[in-house]
Amino acid sequence: MKKWMLATSATVAFLTAFTASAAAPDQKTAHPGARQAIYQSWSLSDQQKNQLTNENKAFHERLTALKDQSFDSIQARHEAMKEAARTHHEALARVLNDEQRRVLEGLDQRAAAMQTRGALRAALLDSWKLDDTQRQALDDSRRQMRRDLAELRHDKGAMDSRKDRRQAMATLHEQQHARLSRVLSAEQIRVLEMIRHVELRGPKGKPPIDVRHALVKSWHLEALQVDAMKAAAKELHQKMAQLKDMDASQDSDRRHRMIEARTAFHHSLEDILSQDQLAALDSVSRHHHPAMGPRHHGADQNAPLKPDQS
Repeated sequence: MKKWMLATSATVAFLTAFTASAAAPDQKTAHPGARQAIYQSWSLSDQQKNQLTNENKAFHERLTALKDQSFDSIQARHEAMKEAARTHHEALARVLNDEQRRVLEGLDQRAAAMQTRGALRAALLDSWKLDDTQRQALDDSRRQMRRDLAELRHDKGAMDSRKDRRQAMATLHEQQHARLSRVLSAEQIRVLEMIRHVELRGPKGKPPIDVRHALVKSWHLEALQVDAMKAAAKELHQKMAQLKDMDASQDSDRRHRMIEARTAFHHSLEDILSQDQLAALDSVSRHHHPAMGPRHHGADQNAPLKPDQS
């Protein structure tokens, strides 16, 4: 199969999965209740809350109707979904400001990424017309990879240092690649490995919105609060940088001290933000890490605000 055909099938698969996720009536986010916590942090008036409730209800009803409607092509369905989203965004513009709408856009972006997982993979495999034996082999390889990862997490001896972890992960990926090679071509494997990036960013490479930074910006904090957040973030970054330079043999102590640093950062935010603001910030932090605290194995969207970004 030609490379351009593989790329096209991935794009079409994404659009199919995206329209399915857009039609979901509950609009799930990465964390249940995040949207309500965010609304609460904005101190919206009763009128604004009622307007949002009515607009969201109308939007969900429109998407449900589109989901049940027949279309001549995937592109036609996609265009109808885009038009419904455009109308909804115009309605939100009458209630919320630009910063607030960007936060909600980031939540919807997360939800779409979550809901397209699986649907995108299934659509892609359908486009390759794999037989039942091949599909079963792929399912078996994925389950084996999950078992191997679970065993690795519980193998403390293999996790003594970052070097050992990297080597162990590299070995698992090599084994998984060998299993996939028995079923798929090299080009198909490459496209399959690209799925995670397509699911997150979409076929046009649109970068994900950092919901937490957008949320903080939407509050229009006073200068003193902004300076205090910058100072707390700077202190945390300095501590993390020092801990990353520790000897690999001290990984266990390093993880413990990183947790302490994140906890101290969270306590600092308690003195800067209101309870509603802190609750909203926690609600959109992935894996329920306290208010933007980073994981020990690297920064992601949970990383604390950089000193110049708050």
